[in-house]
Amino acid sequence: MAYDAGGNLLVDGQYDLGYMVGEWRTYYENGQLESVGSWEPVDPQDRRRGQRRTGQWLFLFQSGAVDEERSGRYVMGERIP
Repeated sequence: MAYDAGGNLLVDGQYDLGYMVGEWRTYYENGQLESVGSWEPVDPQDRRRGQRRTGQWLFLFQSGAVDEERSGRYVMGERIP
């Protein structure tokens, strides 16, 4: 988890061996949800290769409207139209 200077939650997720894994949530400074989705390792045998988005992702603008261009299903780090 990461917080701003005022104590507001900005990022919530878990690391495994220093890499993002599983569900992550990011928040705007006003506390409103910015994004939610899951990360997976590019290569489970060699996590140093990084991580990529996987599954359903939701991105929101500060207005609360869904960012349709970025939201959706991700496979191997790529958004599926």
